[in-house]
Amino acid sequence: QLGDSRHIIPPQTENFVVATVEVETRDEAESLREVWSFGDGDPDAKHSSSVRYALPYTGRPRHVCQSFGGKYSHSGKLHYSVDFDLPIGHQVRAARSGIVHAVYQESNEGGPSRKYAS
Repeated sequence: QLGDSRHIIPPQTENFVVATVEVETRDEAESLREVWSFGDGDPDAKHSSSVRYALPYTGRPRHVCQSFGGKYSHSGKLHYSVDFDLPIGHQVRAARSGIVHAVYQESNEGGPSRKYAS
């Protein structure tokens, strides 16, 4: 047994070798089994209540349509999402530094219903 291995792959990485295994016999090679798991973000990131987040938009105050743990679609990885009521085309920015790894903009509908959960 090779044991567990954990790697954090840097942003923008295109090729990353996780492991190299050398075997001496065909039987040994055929008996190898691997189990993979992965996730988004830095698993070692820690929340700091002393950090103040900027609003991700400029201009006047806006209505929050759904916040943390919202009953319509904010569960699992989306638990800490916040939905703001902004006009179409309004520029949205990151609240802190980082890299955007996913954007969903294929819909022109939404609302307080589970049918809009993605």
